[in-house]
Amino acid sequence: MSTFVETRSYITPIGPMAGVRRLAAEAIALVQALVSPVKLVAEVETMRALQVRAARLQDSDPTAAAALRRRAAGMCRA
Repeated sequence: MSTFVETRSYITPIGPMAGVRRLAAEAIALVQALVSPVKLVAEVETMRALQVRAARLQDSDPTAAAALRRRAAGMCRA
């Protein structure tokens, strides 16, 4: 499970049990990040590297740069 969760789903109204399950999932993700910060740091470093590559490619190949940015953003939702 990724250390990041897409927040768009929190906008929709949910039942009490679904809210408790989401809260539990968030708590588990937080504990995992605190217990093993190496994984979180690795994810952030990978996303940053993709963003830097996208910035370098922006002028010469905007399509590839956009694909790299989507890939970096997708890591947050995994």
